[in-house]
Amino acid sequence: MIQLTWWSLEDLFTQWSPGNVPPTRIALLINLPSSDERPLLLEHLLHEAGRSPGVEDETGLFLRGLRPLLMKGLEQADLQVLQAGHAGVWVGLQRAAALLETGRVDVCLVGGVDSYLDGPTLEWLDATRKLKTPERPVGLMPGEGAAFLAVEKARTARARGLHTLAQFGPLSMGEEPGGYGDGDFRPLGVELASVLVDSIQRNPTKERDISVLLMDLNGQEARAMDWGHALVRCASAVEKLGRMRQWIPASSFGDVGGATAAFLMCIAVRAFSRGYALGHELLLSCCSEQGLRGALILKAPGSRSMCLR
Repeated sequence: MIQLTWWSLEDLFTQWSPGNVPPTRIALLINLPSSDERPLLLEHLLHEAGRSPGVEDETGLFLRGLRPLLMKGLEQADLQVLQAGHAGVWVGLQRAAALLETGRVDVCLVGGVDSYLDGPTLEWLDATRKLKTPERPVGLMPGEGAAFLAVEKARTARARGLHTLAQFGPLSMGEEPGGYGDGDFRPLGVELASVLVDSIQRNPTKERDISVLLMDLNGQEARAMDWGHALVRCASAVEKLGRMRQWIPASSFGDVGGATAAFLMCIAVRAFSRGYALGHELLLSCCSEQGLRGALILKAPGSRSMCLR
């Protein structure tokens, strides 16, 4: 995961530069999988860092391995690590908005990283019957990846002569009382429907200009049940929701866990840039294993908000 993070940041720096922004005015917010969602995360990071078990937790190990790799311009950045699952990057996005609004930083790099592809994790997925196999058609397809975006206020980006790739509409977050893996939790779409309706209702044009829904369905039965119930709950408030074209990235990339929300944003940004977004606004939806739910509207360049790259 450390190497994936570095590669992703390196790729970002080939397309974006902090320019004359001092490193101390940059925040780097990274979402990792939680230990609840990845019981073998500590062992994975120990193996990657070539270290023996000690007193460090997952966050400490990750930062110890990442800091020496950071490129010039990030060596003194404010590093913050979250562990909040599929939707965790949007928790980082909320933190980034607060940091920018209060003037503590000028730029936030927000993203996530995850991998299901090491041997012990694949064995754990299979043993817990979470893995899709020829004998088990219901389950997730494992993937791995990292993705990061540079977030700035619109006026700051314009002053630096940057080209805006997308801008934020409303972001809504909520949390269920239980997780998909909890035996007594029934995924009835309550919070997912709530965040979807809230983000759309707070959007100036409501659902009128939303052309596509990007979602994190991954083959898990509980996640599909959650979405189905949410769709029914949303029907009266957002009639168009069930008729939106749906993009499900996990069918191409596999499940990328804690990087999911960042992947959805990058896919949306690229759709605007390359002209296949089918409209001016895209709706993104994410559900973390442990109950966090989120919905975000991304807009093509031109509206008033923070700039996203």
